[in-house]
Amino acid sequence: MLYRQSLRKTFHMAWPIALARLIYTLSTFYAMVLLAHFGHEALAAGALIFAVQIAVSVGFFSSLFIVGPMVGRQLAEKKPFEAGSVWQQGIFLSVLISIPMILIFCFSKPILILCGQSPQLASIVQTFLRGFAICTTPRMMQVALQQGLVGVRRQHLVLKSSVLNMLVLLPLAYGLGFGKLGLPDWGVFGLGFALGFTGLVGFVFLVWVIVRDPFFKAFALFKLRLFSSWHYFKSIIKIGFPTTMQMSGELFFMLVMMLATGWLGVTALAASQVTAQWAFLLIVPMFGLCQAAGVLVSHAVGERDFDEVRRINQAAVTLMGIIGALVLILFLVAPRWLSSFYVHGHTAAAEQIIQLAVILFAIRGVSFLFDGFRNILISSLRGFYDTAFPMWVSYVFMWLIGLPLGCILAFWVHMGVIGIALGYFVAVTGGAFTMLWRWRVKLVTIRSNLGSAG
Repeated sequence: MLYRQSLRKTFHMAWPIALARLIYTLSTFYAMVLLAHFGHEALAAGALIFAVQIAVSVGFFSSLFIVGPMVGRQLAEKKPFEAGSVWQQGIFLSVLISIPMILIFCFSKPILILCGQSPQLASIVQTFLRGFAICTTPRMMQVALQQGLVGVRRQHLVLKSSVLNMLVLLPLAYGLGFGKLGLPDWGVFGLGFALGFTGLVGFVFLVWVIVRDPFFKAFALFKLRLFSSWHYFKSIIKIGFPTTMQMSGELFFMLVMMLATGWLGVTALAASQVTAQWAFLLIVPMFGLCQAAGVLVSHAVGERDFDEVRRINQAAVTLMGIIGALVLILFLVAPRWLSSFYVHGHTAAAEQIIQLAVILFAIRGVSFLFDGFRNILISSLRGFYDTAFPMWVSYVFMWLIGLPLGCILAFWVHMGVIGIALGYFVAVTGGAFTMLWRWRVKLVTIRSNLGSAG
């Protein structure tokens, strides 16, 4: 009975977060679809825009992921004012990290040219990202507000703000991109601005809700106390920095793997891109579940209910197993249908891409399952503020094992892109089993400490 309650609690928290993440992904996809109407060069630039935007955004705002668990633990310990102090410091951090993000977006052209990209594509990317950068600060503040809302179990407001963002983006991007609906024709810049502007809209909406709802008064979120609660800022940095380094390292790892795939030729790169796009779209529910697990574990830790800690983790693992199994079945049963969304025509080249994608879908499906378990365990440990160990495990398995193994299989054993995919599989699987060991050690340590205290 208690396990079922934990399962329902985990699902209830996870699905609004997952749906909000999906809406954000679809918003970016919509902007890229509109961008493709500007020609083949703009379509090609879209891949770079997507890569830069995801790498920079996730790399920086991952430091805010600890805000939810920290706010949640303070609330569980019946300290709403302290929870508000943590939340406020998270908002302050979001303002600080928006500054380097804006600089990278605004000067992306020379960075891309330095990385070997054509000046024409780099120019399109910079035009889009400069429009996007205008509202980066309120967008990051929206992220900080959303993290705090998850921590106080008001995740439905995160979903509402994401829906509002999408509703604003649909006409605004079309109007500013093509001079329709009585709006000026800003072209590529307009598309970037529209996507970024939704962050401002979402931020204003959340502030409006927090000001009006009596529930939030206990947090005193708008009573400035940055200096008196500075220790919470240092705690966010100390606990959140390893998460930032872990996620940045993994994003860079995937970028390097994609570059290595490009050395294998157009067919390998195209097949890998097809499977990567589907995997990225379907991985969104996993992120929502991971965030829910981390916050609920932190609540249980704050309440000193360590049996609930174990049940929450088991519930999250169960839900992840269901999601992972469904994705694996989809990738095994319908790889050609999935490929048809990106590969058109009946040429020999198209068939080669599809045949290779069929194999990669199978490997990605299994990798997806183990990567899901790995991330659930990492997020659950985050509820204990245990973030440094997962960072080092990620670096070891991704960079010291997965990358060398993938390159050896791809170039020395001549397995091509399949070898690179197997290197990634070994990395996430090894990481999953290591994190399982860490989680069990954590639970044994807790029981031992409780026994000693008794």
